[in-house]
Amino acid sequence: MPGRLEFSTKVHAPEVALYNRNCELMPTILYVQGWRFHFYSNEGNEPMHVHAVKGEAECKYWLHPDAFDIDEEFEYNCTPRLRREVRQIIFQHFDQIVAAWREHFGGHRA
Repeated sequence: MPGRLEFSTKVHAPEVALYNRNCELMPTILYVQGWRFHFYSNEGNEPMHVHAVKGEAECKYWLHPDAFDIDEEFEYNCTPRLRREVRQIIFQHFDQIVAAWREHFGGHRA
């Protein structure tokens, strides 16, 4: 059905493969407290970053592995509490997110 999202039922550790209608891979790194942290495979030319979605809230953070730091790129529908929550989760799982980025996009580039 055109315009309808189709999802794979295959589960891969440590990520879940989800496909949109254009068959672009969106690997999920982790689910924590209702947040889904993921990449878009067609964004490998951008600096290291992660997307997070929880309900209607969505945000994107640049990752700086050498400095163990992050910068918010954008947020949509995030309250201050949700922004603090997602930042805390990113820092708690920082090494895992960086390792997943490097595995997915290759190399040690930031």
